[in-house]
Amino acid sequence: MIAPSEDRCGKEILFFQIQRAARALARRFDSELRPLSLTNGQFILLVLLNRLEPSGMAELASLLVMDRTTLTAALKTLERRDLVKIVNDPTDHRVRRIRLTRRGGALIMTSSPIWKRTSLEIESRLEGQISISSDRSCRLFVDCFAWDLRAGSAAECPIATTRLRSNHFARTDLC
Repeated sequence: MIAPSEDRCGKEILFFQIQRAARALARRFDSELRPLSLTNGQFILLVLLNRLEPSGMAELASLLVMDRTTLTAALKTLERRDLVKIVNDPTDHRVRRIRLTRRGGALIMTSSPIWKRTSLEIESRLEGQISISSDRSCRLFVDCFAWDLRAGSAAECPIATTRLRSNHFARTDLC
């Protein structure tokens, strides 16, 4: 077996660098949210559920670019802590709806300042260091790869066609 060189894996493979950055960021946010017994993934899920109407599983899974079994497992943990409630849709019992509980809303209020402070600290450290600095650039990047996963082709990637899909993230306060 040939070991990959540091140069090839460390500097030339974009995916490897993106994956490392995502894991480092996740660990940082997990560390900051740990005193509240919350992970960064759970925080994001709670924020996305902080809407007037309950979300459906398929819609939420698509928004998070996550398979439904992974989403179900994440939601079960939050449901056991009484942070979310999963119910059948009153008009279609095949559809499961997820809504935030009062306790979940209170946890968002407590954890949001931690999230925002950590985000600002990270942004200040990265200022002038990376070229993808605008929210629009980051959303295009994510949309391109999310589109690729759903469509099976990068041919219709929003970056390649300069056509933007609806911006799901505009409904949240994460960015």
